Parts: sequence; C-alpha cells; structure tokens
Amino acid sequence: MLLFSCCSDIPECLNRLYRCLLYRIIEWLDLSIREKKVTDFFFHLLLFSTVKKKKM
Repeated sequence: MLLFSCCSDIPECLNRLYRCLLYRIIEWLDLSIREKKVTDFFFHLLLFSTVKKKKM
C-alpha cells in the first residue's frame, strides 16, 4: 500500500496523501457532474452561504 511505503518521510507522505485525495475529489466531481448530482450540491451550498451572509 502506498500509504505505508513513505512513512519514513512524513512531509512527503502527507504530500502524496493530499495529492491522492485531491485527485479522488476531482474524479468524484467529474463523475458527479456527468450525472448532474453535483449541480444540486453546489446549488444548496450557494444557497446556504447566501442565507448565512444575510443573517450576519
């Protein structure tokens, strides 16, 4: 497993882990956009942030 192979160098390990996570998120977003699920998610996120700003 990639996670344990680089644990001798912690910063490098975290960097790889972060990069991997980022790619996974991008991959998920790409798939979700194709399935049009993410548009709802962003719509709700936008709605929530605007409502939050109005309350302040």
